[in-house]
Amino acid sequence: MFGNKYLLAVLIIVFLTKIEAAWHFITYADRGEYLETAHLYKASYAAAGFASFTHWDHESFHKSKWYTENKEQFVRSESIGAEKARSRHHWLWKPMIILDALERLPENDWVFYSDASSYHKLPISPNFRSVMPKLEALAGLNGHHQCDCIPVTRLPLSIGWEFALPNHVGADLATAIQQISPEAPFQPWGSWAMGQASWSLWRNDYRSKRFVREWIRMMQNEKLLAAVPFADQTICELLVAKHNMRAFWWPHPRLFQQKTTGDYKAAGDVVKGILYEAAIASFKDTASMEYLHWQHPVDLASKKVAICVMGLPGSSDPRAGASWRDQVLRVLDADLYVVSSAWPIDGWPAAKATMVDDFDVLAFFNSHVPTWSQSARGDNFLNGLPGFAPGSGAYQVASRYWCSKLINETEQQRGFPYDYVGVGRLDLFWPQPHPTLQRLSDSKMPECWVPCTKNDWFGTCDQYAFCRRSSMVAITTGLLDVLPVRGQSLNTEMHLNRSMEAYHARTLRFDVGFIRSCEDPKVTGKVNPKCGFASKLNVYGKISGDQVKLYN
Repeated sequence: MFGNKYLLAVLIIVFLTKIEAAWHFITYADRGEYLETAHLYKASYAAAGFASFTHWDHESFHKSKWYTENKEQFVRSESIGAEKARSRHHWLWKPMIILDALERLPENDWVFYSDASSYHKLPISPNFRSVMPKLEALAGLNGHHQCDCIPVTRLPLSIGWEFALPNHVGADLATAIQQISPEAPFQPWGSWAMGQASWSLWRNDYRSKRFVREWIRMMQNEKLLAAVPFADQTICELLVAKHNMRAFWWPHPRLFQQKTTGDYKAAGDVVKGILYEAAIASFKDTASMEYLHWQHPVDLASKKVAICVMGLPGSSDPRAGASWRDQVLRVLDADLYVVSSAWPIDGWPAAKATMVDDFDVLAFFNSHVPTWSQSARGDNFLNGLPGFAPGSGAYQVASRYWCSKLINETEQQRGFPYDYVGVGRLDLFWPQPHPTLQRLSDSKMPECWVPCTKNDWFGTCDQYAFCRRSSMVAITTGLLDVLPVRGQSLNTEMHLNRSMEAYHARTLRFDVGFIRSCEDPKVTGKVNPKCGFASKLNVYGKISGDQVKLYN
């Protein structure tokens, strides 16, 4: 009896102690620089830890059973021209060669697909074998939802942004969702992260095959193909959303390097290059893997909301800081960031990070937007710069940049992004609580919520905005990206609105009764003609708009 139990235990141990699975590398390239990269992959795959290498090209794909079985669709796709083909059946080859590998290679091995990069024409690093266990573990986390796989990589953009690109005529998110998952609610999908299918990882089992077959089936849906911007990539990211899977996130510091400050459209190319380089070519040591995280990491202690306040100290009611603490930070369980010329300020809670400097605003603009002076003059737009009126308009734009920089730096350190970001003025006094995340969700917030509807001044109120992280650029560095503004005379509200439109940041509007507070003239001995007394709050505030009137 004892012997049988011992034998059973040994068999269980042998069963559970699985022989290490092999990795297999597949790619596609048939011309120019793509072919050069594929040759580098072929020369280096074995040293990097891969058991086999498969290079598909135009000729080998046309001889495959996948092309033969779907030839009619491919011929029709190829006949309409290269550009249109990119958004149609032409891209069926990618999921098809992945499925081919899954069907012919040993069960439980790993299939790693990568585009042949035109950005980084480099061999696979021999250090890549050191990251394989980490990638296997991360892929396994998706097994709870669909398959042990990493189908897409997250980009710092939203699905809504992707579908709103002006050069994709006919792209329609509602139609795409209806085709992918008819039972799914429309609202949340647009704010979820955009995915990229440049590389992917799949454990070879029935679940991965099931996902890839669904991907292929969706790519044969004519109505769906007509509604998506990037064919294979967009459909794959929507399937990830449908199955509540996790998207891979690579918050390496270089991810945030951009051609121009805040230009995520330019950064998209940089991101793509980094993903190739990081995932294939330039792991220097295993410590690099500490940067690998998921879109929704299991880290309940980390906060999901970042709030950045900006402005000059000493120009507001001293109770403003306590109102931010009680009515905003505690309601949202948020991290606080501060950009100001002095810190700490009495009455304010501790900040996660600060930018404390009375910086040279002219040097800042010369460095970040050398063409700023070509902008039209008018109202309070870029006030404080030479040739513009006195004021703080230019300082506010620079402060928004520093807000973005502080938040980005924290995200790099902790390894994953916030879900939401709010940016507002230091002088705001909040007598009412900030809307909860649940209320904003129930109110169908698209990209941003902006209150103070009576202070738009032909643009969008610039006193406070709360956005999904994917739209942070619209209320921070985007204001630099849209410069110079020629011809039209702007104010600060119109400037903010131009940035939000450029980044397709749609807004939910309803008021919460904060006011822009002022110093008490009984304390300072000076009367500010721009301020009035809100008797119900016993606070002085700016009289433009209707904020003070609401409390009298």
